[in-house]
Amino acid sequence: MVVCVIPQGTAKDAAMLQPLALTASAAELDAGFADALVVYTDAHASLAEQIAATTAILEAAKTT
Repeated sequence: MVVCVIPQGTAKDAAMLQPLALTASAAELDAGFADALVVYTDAHASLAEQIAATTAILEAAKTT
């Protein structure tokens, strides 16, 4: 079984819209899907924070 999670939005960086595809048995998905989704969401949050910080630095450099 394959489950795909596809982020929605208007992110400027394509990495923020990369889908998560999990291939596992139904029992494995029952046992681990929520945990996998939490890890994926946390990674997205971290990536979004890094992009925001880099964008802020670049914008500040433009005005200097």
